Amino acid sequence: MSWERWFLAGAALFNAAWAVGIAVAPERVFAVVPPLPGVLAMLVAAEGLCFAVCALRRIPWLLALSIAGKALGLPLFLGAVHLGYLSASSWGLTVVNDLLWIPPLLAVWRSRRRW
Repeated sequence: MSWERWFLAGAALFNAAWAVGIAVAPERVFAVVPPLPGVLAMLVAAEGLCFAVCALRRIPWLLALSIAGKALGLPLFLGAVHLGYLSASSWGLTVVNDLLWIPPLLAVWRSRRRW
């Protein structure tokens, strides 16, 4: 199995763990619990499902959708802070959950003919 498939499988597991954490104990994940944490958990789980499918089958548009979701993380976080739904002290979540994933996901995208 190629490194791209291993990486996407790991991303799927990471998102699954975050989705469970958000759904079960949002107060332990966020400095201030956002409204509708269940909806947020479903979005994170859906992204994890996209990664899992991409790890099994090469579906470029699904990978592109997942990369777009990660890229939207920062603007959505800033909007949530501005509206008071999240504390600015939760910035580390955006860095870990979104920004750090973008470079390796783009590397997977570039090698999509191999993966």
